[in-house]
Amino acid sequence: MAYTPNIVAGNGSVTDFQVPFPYLRQAHVGVKVNGVVVTKTWVNAGMIRVSPAPGSGIRVEVYRDTPSVPLATLQNNKPIPAASYNDLVKQALYFAEEQAYITSAGTAADRVATAADRVAVAADRGTVNTDKGIVAGYKADVAADRSTVSTDKGIVAGYKSDVAADKATVAADKATTLGYKNAADADKVATAADRVQTGLDKTATAADRVQTGLDKTATAADRVQTGLDKTATAADRVQTGQDKVATAADRVQTGLDRTAAAASAAAAAGSAGSVTPVEAQIHAATVQVVADADEIGFTRSAASWALGKLTWATLKSAIKTYIQSSALSITGTLSATGNIQSGPAGTNGSVILQNGTSIEIGAGRTADGLAFLDFSAVSGADYNARIIRNAGANGDLSFSNLGTGTFGISSGGTLSLNGVAAGLYYNGVRVYTLTENDARYVQPASINYGAGSAALAFGAVGSYALVFSLTATALTEGMTVAGSTLQPGGWVESVTSDPGDDVGFGNSGNWIKGGTALAGTWMICSRVGGSASVKRRFFLAKRVS
Repeated sequence: MAYTPNIVAGNGSVTDFQVPFPYLRQAHVGVKVNGVVVTKTWVNAGMIRVSPAPGSGIRVEVYRDTPSVPLATLQNNKPIPAASYNDLVKQALYFAEEQAYITSAGTAADRVATAADRVAVAADRGTVNTDKGIVAGYKADVAADRSTVSTDKGIVAGYKSDVAADKATVAADKATTLGYKNAADADKVATAADRVQTGLDKTATAADRVQTGLDKTATAADRVQTGLDKTATAADRVQTGQDKVATAADRVQTGLDRTAAAASAAAAAGSAGSVTPVEAQIHAATVQVVADADEIGFTRSAASWALGKLTWATLKSAIKTYIQSSALSITGTLSATGNIQSGPAGTNGSVILQNGTSIEIGAGRTADGLAFLDFSAVSGADYNARIIRNAGANGDLSFSNLGTGTFGISSGGTLSLNGVAAGLYYNGVRVYTLTENDARYVQPASINYGAGSAALAFGAVGSYALVFSLTATALTEGMTVAGSTLQPGGWVESVTSDPGDDVGFGNSGNWIKGGTALAGTWMICSRVGGSASVKRRFFLAKRVS
């Protein structure tokens, strides 16, 4: 679903505000009062409290700010916990929603700015059009001034011609005046003088006309320069208008780009919000057989957390390579339905198990029973050696050679049993002594059966006792029963003296029992019958453990 912050107006008394959107961490949720981030406390998972209460009409915004830095790191050849995977997916969705919201808000502002730019551009275009008209007028004035200058140049050229003629006349007048001086004709002299003065006046007039023409030329040049300046100014204004148009076009394009980006982000967020959460989709999906081409998505730390993918085939290969090249540390239970092989076939391998105290190898049975460990030279071939742990809480230990080879026990030092030098023992008593540390050679030891039997204390393993059953259950000979259900028993005859050997005696007596219940496990060694109706029994029993 699309993300929208909770924006309300304060009233001066309300301090608790709802958090209507989902979030990953409480640290990702904040509160702004009048645009300033304030301290918050959590009332519950959907309610935040600020103090003091925001004033009446003050803008209060409860917002979410999910970080872009991943909350969890997916490492090569490491398990991907479901919680970390879900957090990363939600983090990407929440961050996209927030960016879409921010971009959408920014796009609206850009649209307003773009509209203002368009108005400014339209005004600039009007000014440019006006400037173009003024420039056209300046061009017409410049063309007229150029025509006037051309005309003035013609007039000045005529003035120059008149001046040249006047100069020739003055020269002629000077020559004539000199002739008049020689003739002493006063009138001619006066007349010549007048003509000279007239020539001088014409010369001055011509000079004035030349100066006037020059002044007009300068004025025309000034008007031309002014027109050029105005033309340059208009061109500058035209260029400025074009720059503003280009800037506005760039801002429009930027707005379009941001709008497109916002639309894409909003579409992604909308699509993400409209679909079922990824954890629900995974939970509801049908179990499938994994194929090598199947793909898994992840973020790549080496590429600024860009999205990447790996296939099941590459994942299997990476796991295999990692296991083959690494020293694994397993704190749980390692289970395998197939063979576990250390090293390639044909080379030496080793399996080292250690935990600092003891190593246990279990058969993994769900109930008591036989368990054994087989040794073979070639996988799949007949086993040729076996260590057997037999059934029972205190199951016997056996070594078995399933082949036809020799079974031997040897040591470079001294063989011992329970700390005693090597030999064959029966009930803790040595019956054979091994020599030269070689089990192939044995010597019978001196056996003192009496001493062995006498060594057994009452109630010890291997001893016998006449006992009484404390339980009312069906018993049969050969069964084993707990010593805690047995007490020592016996028969008491009503005689007061020794009747002698081989003499029948007594006609009455009693069975008695008493003392402390026995320990360990005992086997019934006499006939007792199996009927459950017989509530109590006396029988001979042997302690077996």
